Amino acid sequence: MHELLNRRHSLFSAALALLLGLCAIILWRNWPSTAYFSGGTDLEYRLTGYIDASFDPDDAAGQLETIAAGALDRTVRVELLPADGGSCRLLVTASDGEELSYPEYLTLTNALINSFPGWVFTPMSGLSQSSVDAGQAFAGSALLTAAAVLVLTLFLMGRFRRIGGLAAGLAGAAGLLCDLVAAAAFAALAKLPLGSESLPAMLAVLAFGVYDTSAVLHETELRLGEGADPRAALAEALRSRLRFLIICTLTAGSAMLAVTIAGYLVGIDALLRFSFPLTAGLAAALFFSAILAPVCWYELRFGRHLLGGKEE
Repeated sequence: MHELLNRRHSLFSAALALLLGLCAIILWRNWPSTAYFSGGTDLEYRLTGYIDASFDPDDAAGQLETIAAGALDRTVRVELLPADGGSCRLLVTASDGEELSYPEYLTLTNALINSFPGWVFTPMSGLSQSSVDAGQAFAGSALLTAAAVLVLTLFLMGRFRRIGGLAAGLAGAAGLLCDLVAAAAFAALAKLPLGSESLPAMLAVLAFGVYDTSAVLHETELRLGEGADPRAALAEALRSRLRFLIICTLTAGSAMLAVTIAGYLVGIDALLRFSFPLTAGLAAALFFSAILAPVCWYELRFGRHLLGGKEE
């Protein structure tokens, strides 16, 4: 760990490159969002009946898209995805920003049933929201996330004021923001759209991140109180706490990974949109919040010309 502190500027450069790469993934994948944040309609049905080796999903999707567009009198996109038990998941998306009324939903469902009498259409989930309501939902979620970061930053500043509260707060906030970017990047890479389930996942990532940072800085504070120099105190804190944090991350991550696999096998997208970003965020917090943030605290508190500090 002493070597890590000696080469901390290389660590900062590598972390910056990693962060830019994660941001590039989000932009490259053009991270989509559900109707909850973008407006429009997202519907899901389970489709069964006459599904055998000769079944052509693309041809069936084209027919269903034509029927759905005619029933709703708007442009829609239809996807057919394989599911368990020889069935398919039918996803109907209308991203025109208009809310779907209940009579329109009934018209669509009846049109699908009547157009393919040999198939069974079982409604699974549905979400429809106007663009105005979706914008308000997105703004509210963004403000709540920003407020959570601010509150946790203030917590770190107050909790570790004896060893440099401002440095602890700034370093912790940087780690938390990196955790969020990593969780978002992996969700975008997996083509999981941003939805209402993403908010609790991101807030949980923040909770794990601030815990990781606090655990290392608390151990550092104790060693500083025993008279250790700052470099040795942080190095020993990292060495002693990382093993515990790795075990905690593996425990929680394994549970979330099991939920992710179950959601994928059963075909519950809402569960995937929560568990997968949270799993990725837990792994990211182990680096950004447990290692990078405390090293940033050391640089800000004791680095030359930063926050009035001097090299120790």
